[in-house]
Amino acid sequence: TSIQLPPKGVVAVTGANGSGKSSVVEAVAYALWGETLRGTSPWLEGRDGRVSAITDRVLATRGRAGTKTGIAWKQVDPDMLSKAAPETVVYENNSKAQAALEAIIGDFAVWRRTSVFSSSDASLFTLSTDGDRKRLLETILALGRFDTALETCRAARKAAEHHLSVMQSTLAGLKAKAESEAQRVADAQSTLDQVPKAINRDAVQYDLERAKAAVQAVATDIAALVAQHRASDREAAAAEAQAREAARRLAALDRENCDRCGQPIPFATVDALRQEAAKAQQAAAQARAVARATQDSLQDQIDELGNERDEWVTRQTTATRLLEADAQATGRRNHASTLLQAAQTSAALLAERIANGEKATAAGVREVDLLNAVDQVLGLKGVRAHVLGRALSGIETVANSWLARIAGPDLRLSLKPYTEKKAGGVSDAISLEVLGAGGGHGYKAASSGERRRIDVALLLALAEVAAAAAGAQPGTLFVDEAMDALDAAGISAVSAALRTLAEDRCVVVITHDADLLEQLRPVKHLTVTAGVVA
Repeated sequence: TSIQLPPKGVVAVTGANGSGKSSVVEAVAYALWGETLRGTSPWLEGRDGRVSAITDRVLATRGRAGTKTGIAWKQVDPDMLSKAAPETVVYENNSKAQAALEAIIGDFAVWRRTSVFSSSDASLFTLSTDGDRKRLLETILALGRFDTALETCRAARKAAEHHLSVMQSTLAGLKAKAESEAQRVADAQSTLDQVPKAINRDAVQYDLERAKAAVQAVATDIAALVAQHRASDREAAAAEAQAREAARRLAALDRENCDRCGQPIPFATVDALRQEAAKAQQAAAQARAVARATQDSLQDQIDELGNERDEWVTRQTTATRLLEADAQATGRRNHASTLLQAAQTSAALLAERIANGEKATAAGVREVDLLNAVDQVLGLKGVRAHVLGRALSGIETVANSWLARIAGPDLRLSLKPYTEKKAGGVSDAISLEVLGAGGGHGYKAASSGERRRIDVALLLALAEVAAAAAGAQPGTLFVDEAMDALDAAGISAVSAALRTLAEDRCVVVITHDADLLEQLRPVKHLTVTAGVVA
């Protein structure tokens, strides 16, 4: 059996009870989602087969062979639709193939609540819990994307907070180390300040060489004077020796005869020797006087040169000590300078790392703040709530517009993005209130006809919002035996609404009501007999 639905207009499907009229809708549900509206398997026991559905986006085929079922699908060009079997797209399993397909065609529950209107599903939205309504609308509006984004945001924030904590801890450690390095710099500078300043070694070395030369020159001068002193001593000693010899000879002449020959000694000889001895004594006295004078003069010069030598020796010693002390100080100075330079280099590197760390930490704080803001925007009270509120307002407006057409101006409904609790406060759920029916007690107290009109209005509103959320034109609407609770006026009003919808979309109406069929004025009429469509 092959059924081609037009892009717009009413298509009527009629047949006796049990003939298989609803299989038209079930075929779409099963081919695209692998589910049925009844919740039971569509296959007859022991029968194999396949069912395909072609939309403006995909061509999907689902079949059964023995106990195994499988799905194959491909995307299609809406201008080149074909009934040929789709190319095989290989997936690991049916579940992954279905997930990829639903990424294009959407969720089954959304399609069922916005494109299928049957007597069993008519009140799915109105009788759903407030929480279920919220979940349905979130699915229709694809607000699950906010969940994914929020989960990603919170994971990113957790990672950013951890990274920020690590950076802050590292920065604190760097600052503590920087304080230690600053103390090292201060200690090294203090040590360097305590080391004597460097001297002018060239000048001191020059003084040392001068002192050495002067000491040598003075020593030479002193040696010469000492030699003169000794020569003067020798001259005085020689004169005294001559005087002693003359005295001895004179003493020997005091005897009358010579010791050697025994001859008498002449007076003239004695007198000559006496005169010679006197001259020798006088010469010795003069030599002693000259020697003393010379020695006194030389000693003064020696003493003066000794003082000069001592001064030069002192200058030499001082210069030597200065050079030795400066050599030691230079070693200490170099060591202290090395320590100071190392501490300053380390402190500078730490300062640079701290500056970079502070920038990175500030950026980390901004990132965490930004992710916190994103969390608020993506959370239940952020953009998500705004989108949901706008959607509810749109659904309420569209539903009341349809209610005004099929039930009159007195019947209205109100949707709120929250539910008031009996104990006070509100819950995060969607509440539905009905005005003008049920004596003020809402939907459940309304008549079956009023409830069916409300159901129809909400279905049409949900379908419109679902199409807008998907960015597409409204798809085919299936209405399966959904007018059973309506009187003639209700059927007429809903039929008029369906004809209006059929101006822009295909509306498939499954019915066995001849009066309804006449009012719908279908552009195509399918008759089902024992499962065969004609």
